[in-house]
Parts: sequence; C-alpha cells; structure tokens
Amino acid sequence: MSKAAFLDAKKAYLDRLRDYHLNDSLDPKKASMVVGAYLAMRAEELMQG
Repeated sequence: MSKAAFLDAKKAYLDRLRDYHLNDSLDPKKASMVVGAYLAMRAEELMQG
C-alpha cells in the first residue's frame, strides 16, 4: 500500500485508524484493517459516481 493510499484511508476513517501508522503495514492484522478501510473508501467513491 502506498503512503498516499494509507493517508487517504486514515483521513477518511480517522475514528477507526487513529492508532495505526504507516510502519504498521509490517503487521498483517493491522495492514489488513488499513487496506480494508481504503477499499471501503474507494467503493463509496465509486458508488457515488
């Protein structure tokens, strides 16, 4: 996951990702949470048009 994608996800889901940091991508559980949030954010954008 790129730094820009991580920052976008964190900005969109700050309440859920407040304690997550870019270097957490090395932890599979934390990385999957961030990637899931990013994918949810992108899906919402696509659904809105």
